[in-house]
Amino acid sequence: MSNANIPAGVESVTADISMRIAGHQLKTKVTVPTARMGLKQLLPVVQQLSSSIVQIGEENVERQGLKISCQKGCGACCRQLVPIAPVETHGIRDLVEKMPEPRKTEILRRFAEAKEKMTAAGMWQKLTERANWPHDEVLQNGLDYFKLGVACPFLEDESCSIHLDRPMACREYLVTSPAANCANPTPEGVEWVPIPAKVWPVVARMEEAGAPQTYVPWTPLIQALDYAATHDEGPERPGPEWVSEVFSRLAKSSSVPAANMNPNIPAAG
Repeated sequence: MSNANIPAGVESVTADISMRIAGHQLKTKVTVPTARMGLKQLLPVVQQLSSSIVQIGEENVERQGLKISCQKGCGACCRQLVPIAPVETHGIRDLVEKMPEPRKTEILRRFAEAKEKMTAAGMWQKLTERANWPHDEVLQNGLDYFKLGVACPFLEDESCSIHLDRPMACREYLVTSPAANCANPTPEGVEWVPIPAKVWPVVARMEEAGAPQTYVPWTPLIQALDYAATHDEGPERPGPEWVSEVFSRLAKSSSVPAANMNPNIPAAG
């Protein structure tokens, strides 16, 4: 598994971790700084953890004789409302900041153009007020977003241009139904791959201040740069504490029936 972003010369510790998820034994080693660090430094670890759990979901459906239909060039899902953990917004901001020109300017242009289109359609403000969405309107808001056809700024040639650094929600969204069905998603036409435990909601809750919120705190991917620009990065804690909490929360969440963990649109705002 990937390790946290550890600067040269910083004291670190390696932990051997083993946990059982959906009948599979997940074993890994994680190396993190012993000093205080932000959750953002742990993103490489949780991203790889997410991918490892998704692989379990893939193996489960393949044993049933099904096949993952997602493939390069199939970008319909990249026009969906993608929920990301608040800490991921800062990771995306850093990723864009480090891009060479003229790519950086082009990505920023795409974000700005998407904001303009969504503002004109009234969707940008609706997304900003997502914490107030009634539970029974969440799915419809996601469908309304999809109908606008605004592509993720990182989508190029119908493929993800930041695949290795893509958000956890993107990793945790796979289907076995025909790829063409994703262009007009319906509960009857799209068969989602049950993921034993989703990592992005776990990480989304880890920077909450005070009592846990009723709903998972999330940010739309399309608003990532705006969110990162107006919100400070979260608190710092010793690396081992972050790792312990991630796996502790994940162990609890893995008891949630897989049927309750799809589709990718958040269960609530």
